[in-house]
Amino acid sequence: MILWITCTSFVSAPPSFKIGLLKYNGGGDWYANLDTSLKNLAMFCNDKIGTNIDPDQGIVEVGSPELFNFPFVHMTGHGNVVFS
Repeated sequence: MILWITCTSFVSAPPSFKIGLLKYNGGGDWYANLDTSLKNLAMFCNDKIGTNIDPDQGIVEVGSPELFNFPFVHMTGHGNVVFS
């Protein structure tokens, strides 16, 4: 029984959710820090406050029905933003 408890403590649960990254038109750089910013935020939150966020974000376009699959959607960039 002790061996079973020890082994299961090393098994991690699947991520509880994924953060969406909003892809938009208009010339703003929606892809800024694509490989690092949300991944680092998720890993920091998982480590420091015990969340279980997937470090790989999902890219979702404005107007896509997939937008509602994400509990949080992050928007970044500067310049013009067009929601179309």
